[in-house]
Amino acid sequence: MERGENIEVNVDAKSDSVLAHIVGNLPVGQIKVEQRSCELAIDDSKIPGTSLHRATCSTGPCVAISKPIEEAKTIYRILCQCDHPNVLKPIGVWKNPSDDASAYLVLEEVEASLGSKDREFMFSVEDSFIYGFSNIGFKIFRALCNVVNYINGLYMNSAAGTSSSVAGAIPLMPIKLNSSMIFYKLMVEGEVEVVVTDFCVRQPRDLVKKTRKGRPKEVTIEDVQQFNWRAVGLCLKKMYGPEGNVNEELKDLAAYLEGSKPEEGPVTYDGILWHPGAWEANIKTQFIREIFWLIDKERDKLKTKKLIETEKGKSLIKIKRTLGIAASLKNFAGKELQENNLLDSLEHLRTYIVAHPDMSYNSTDEQDKLKFDKVRCERLIQKVKGDYMIKLRKEIRNLEWITESPVLRDQNNYMERFYEMKKNEMENQR
Repeated sequence: MERGENIEVNVDAKSDSVLAHIVGNLPVGQIKVEQRSCELAIDDSKIPGTSLHRATCSTGPCVAISKPIEEAKTIYRILCQCDHPNVLKPIGVWKNPSDDASAYLVLEEVEASLGSKDREFMFSVEDSFIYGFSNIGFKIFRALCNVVNYINGLYMNSAAGTSSSVAGAIPLMPIKLNSSMIFYKLMVEGEVEVVVTDFCVRQPRDLVKKTRKGRPKEVTIEDVQQFNWRAVGLCLKKMYGPEGNVNEELKDLAAYLEGSKPEEGPVTYDGILWHPGAWEANIKTQFIREIFWLIDKERDKLKTKKLIETEKGKSLIKIKRTLGIAASLKNFAGKELQENNLLDSLEHLRTYIVAHPDMSYNSTDEQDKLKFDKVRCERLIQKVKGDYMIKLRKEIRNLEWITESPVLRDQNNYMERFYEMKKNEMENQR
């Protein structure tokens, strides 16, 4: 058990009761350090798989990480400028009593690192095959992307390699993102919240580019932003492991984050939310429904006009790049299915995946007489034709019918107009 002295950062004389915080009126980069008598007790052992020690101070249980003293103060200052639920809150900086060159950066309590959880925590695994994120995995992944997007936005007023004097901006320091540096806190009812907490004070080697003459190039905001996204992609790949038993949607998502899909442009938070790997099954279903609603809007109230007679229906018929799902659905349809264009593919998805969600099917395969519900049916398509939703998303985005990711539908009232449309049509048919 180590005990250290607090390096307190005061705003003014009225702040003596506060353990530590950034100086409010001084230019960013200047910290007033004073010795104080507040005691910090640090456990010798570290949280497994991390650099964090469990600790206790006057605020209660916390964690501490040992760093060179200037680095500890720099990270502390950055964390003080962040206001996001998925950025770990700093408590203070304490001198290491046995080493004048180092200090303990003290942070609010966490449970463990994300890397300490098994694959079933983050992913939906069946017979060793990963079909995508688990329910908690979706929340954690999108929360992680949300906080990276937030921090990337804080670089906007920073000058390369220096601290900005503009309020709210942080230096161009990448986030340390790997499974051992992403932590989680326990919440009520067994829920967890993922948090990040550390930054690279020195630019990583693979971030620094060189000119033809071998001189280092200036690191730009865009360089650091894309480096952070690439780190998320590498972390995702490490968590799901060997790609042989991973669905195409997760692999496609990781490739996008790593920058391996230049045709899609620089990685953005909005771009991530457009990848099916970040979609729950119900979001995929809603996406298919929305496409049909957009076509249905072009029909008359009595539905005398067929889907293929609408302008949008005709647009889909012209697209001969099918999703290739007919063979996967043969056992459930009990017959051969025609799939000559994208409209055919969509109608099969609506009939056998989207419509009547409480319905189940009896497979006609002699080797498998088990009942398959809609979720298992969708999983079968994934395993046989894992890129079907990736293809559908690409085609619909190219048509520009839907301009916002279906992930965001629960954050606005966009879908209400479709529900209202269906309600009015039912009333007119009475």
